[in-house]
Amino acid sequence: MTKKQATNQLVKDIIVAVAATAIIAFLASTFMESDLSVGIIAGIFFSGIPFGWRWLSKIFTALGFLAIVAKLFGAILLGWVALPIVIVKDIIQLAVAAKNEKNGIVSAETVEK
Repeated sequence: MTKKQATNQLVKDIIVAVAATAIIAFLASTFMESDLSVGIIAGIFFSGIPFGWRWLSKIFTALGFLAIVAKLFGAILLGWVALPIVIVKDIIQLAVAAKNEKNGIVSAETVEK
């Protein structure tokens, strides 16, 4: 993975996390008729849902309403673990790619292009 690809992946994952936080904060403050600060806390609390859903999609496909609801609850629980792991993994990939680029090491993906 090149430094540019690693940077793009990190930025994409951060944008997804921030967008999930903003959407959930808006929904929570609107539907719960509460203050925006409560919505922001709920947004931060549930911002890992897209990453938990992505991990669960690798394991099984949800067909039917109950399976989708179960997958959503699983994504909520798994999102707590998935979001920090994904962000740390992206940072490590960026550091490794930057080090490889600095040392002149070419990855197999770059050679294929």
